[in-house]
Amino acid sequence: MKRNIHYILGSYLKGHRTALLLRRREVAKVLKCTEQFICNFENGRCSPPGPMLRKLIDIYQLDSNEVLEILIKENTEYWQSMLKIKN
Repeated sequence: MKRNIHYILGSYLKGHRTALLLRRREVAKVLKCTEQFICNFENGRCSPPGPMLRKLIDIYQLDSNEVLEILIKENTEYWQSMLKIKN
């Protein structure tokens, strides 16, 4: 099965949400979005838009540099696979 493009960030965000004992419903209410949208980015189907990601970094008390590294890694892996570049 092919992994979704944003799986690293999604897994990272889900891990931090669950570690803080937050429910998707609670986060969705703060972000003014649906629980399904939270589920979608936690499962790697999409990435949260920039302003929403900024709020998640604050809510989950994340290191923004670590999030940036994850985004770079995801994009690098994506383009390597698209261009069939081997490491």
